[in-house]
Amino acid sequence: MATPQGVSVAVKILDGNIRATSLVALTLLAAAGAVEIPGVASALEKVVEPVLGGGHPVGKIRLGPAVSALLD
Repeated sequence: MATPQGVSVAVKILDGNIRATSLVALTLLAAAGAVEIPGVASALEKVVEPVLGGGHPVGKIRLGPAVSALLD
């Protein structure tokens, strides 16, 4: 994932699923100061898909403590 200014991050999720990549990549860009944290929240609402069960939302992808600590 990259910003218009050319700052980029590459993310590999160990289980190979891409569900969390946008969440982690945007968080890393925010932690590096490449994007504004308030802008990340609105972008995440658009790109992070809900976790479905039987076709209905039953959860969501969240940051683990180690990654969310980067924003503190």
